[in-house]
Amino acid sequence: DENPYSLASEGLAECLRFPEIAVSGRGLEIPFGDISPRAADGTDFGEAAVDGDPVDQVFVIENLGLVDLDLTDMPAVTISGGSTAAFLVVNQPTTPIPAGGSSSFTVRFDPEVLGIQTANVVFGNNDQDESPFTFGIQGTSVTEVSDVLFADGFEN
Repeated sequence: DENPYSLASEGLAECLRFPEIAVSGRGLEIPFGDISPRAADGTDFGEAAVDGDPVDQVFVIENLGLVDLDLTDMPAVTISGGSTAAFLVVNQPTTPIPAGGSSSFTVRFDPEVLGIQTANVVFGNNDQDESPFTFGIQGTSVTEVSDVLFADGFEN
């Protein structure tokens, strides 16, 4: 007297009325709230020299739902916590993101001090259970060998 197919289709119909966000870097999904940066998905930017060339990473926001995904903050993507001065959003995504569509943004790691720099990428959206979407990022700032001053006062 119960039809599981009817229940499944009712549940599916309910889900399709909302946008569903997915975020990736280097083609790999970045889980909602992930605070463990990895080189594989681009959330660990690797090394960049202080006063050297910055390192850029592109991230993609996809809308897997059947209605528009709205990015609700202005600017859409921000950097918060930790070493915010070392990271900059240089290319904002477009909004709204249509059903089945995607938009990308670029984060630049351009450190001014030595050491491991960490922060969070944050953006509000109208996904019912993943807003604000956040994930951790990090990079390691280094100095080039020629910039190191040795004890004898000479540069190498």
